[in-house]
Amino acid sequence: MARRKTISVEAVRKIINDALESKRLSQDAKSALATTLERILFDTGNYHGFQYLYWAKEGYQKWVEAGKPSFPEKEQFIGPEYDRVYY
Repeated sequence: MARRKTISVEAVRKIINDALESKRLSQDAKSALATTLERILFDTGNYHGFQYLYWAKEGYQKWVEAGKPSFPEKEQFIGPEYDRVYY
């Protein structure tokens, strides 16, 4: 049986999203993964944005409770730069 020589963009997106959620990788490693994934998504017409994980899970609610401060104060509610999920 012949081995498949390609992988779908969706499969790559899932693999990298899982890695970006990991607590074991540094922000530098996540930056490299995010940059690679963004390039793939843009080049194939599949980029649909991303969401910061902390913001989605609890940061947004804490920001609202704090009175919706603007930047730079808002940054503390977003979470680590490369802890994100791509759509």
